[in-house]
Amino acid sequence: MSSEYIIQPSLPSPADYVRLRTLSGLSPPPASAVPLALSNSIHCLLATTSPTSTSPDPSEVVVVGMVRLIGDGALFLQLVDVCVDPAHQGRGLGDRLVSRMCEWIDENAGEAYVSLIADPMGQGLYRKKGFVETSGIGMRRSKWGR
Repeated sequence: MSSEYIIQPSLPSPADYVRLRTLSGLSPPPASAVPLALSNSIHCLLATTSPTSTSPDPSEVVVVGMVRLIGDGALFLQLVDVCVDPAHQGRGLGDRLVSRMCEWIDENAGEAYVSLIADPMGQGLYRKKGFVETSGIGMRRSKWGR
């Protein structure tokens, strides 16, 4: 599995961002807002397929997963856009992405309050990484999404 994917810091293209969110069942954002949102990321990790040993052409590399961190960079951070293409799910890729992001947070913003919103299926993954449930105090305001 480790040679199958490469995880590295990078922003996705706006097209890859929308594609991964949509494939993963997350609400597609307004396309006009995506470039600014991505450029304001604190940190982002992408999982890509590894080029085959017989054909190391970079054009064959496909973005299949991502995780993004937003916030003020020091005190308050939010883990967002944890997405893995369904064709690549079930291989521990989401776990690896979240683990690597948590390592980055520990090294670069260890005192930060890190929050996230997780659906019931994803909560086990986050618990393994030290996240705990909060009481039902969250609220939202959005013109798009669910």
